[in-house]
Amino acid sequence: MLKKSFFLVIICLLFGAFSTQLSAQSESNWGNSLFYTEVVCDGVFLGYVWGIMDYHFVDHYKDGEWIFTNYMAKGDAVSTFSDEKFTYKEKGKLWLKNDQVAYYIIQLKGDQGSKFHLHLSIDYKTTPETWTFHKAKCQ
Repeated sequence: MLKKSFFLVIICLLFGAFSTQLSAQSESNWGNSLFYTEVVCDGVFLGYVWGIMDYHFVDHYKDGEWIFTNYMAKGDAVSTFSDEKFTYKEKGKLWLKNDQVAYYIIQLKGDQGSKFHLHLSIDYKTTPETWTFHKAKCQ
């Protein structure tokens, strides 16, 4: 019994030390926000979708300095190009400190059957910012 208790105490101490190390290198943030995004298919600008999204950001640090952010978001959206309503999912990785470019993957599913899967980046160094669609799959 004593060996088992000792083993459990060691596991708990290691878990605590590991958790402290992880929290020192990353920081989470949850919330919600208004959003909009352009929708482009086959190089043709269709319009915008906009709505409210719930998001989760995880900032990563090394030696106390911010390195990058991973995030996920989801919500409901309406469009400027049809009366269709969409569910919205987004994930991305931000390295804004160095090159001021953010990379996104967005999925839109419409209540009338439309589907959009967009890969884009936004360059925040330019005014207005430059949107580049690297890949768009539309149905």
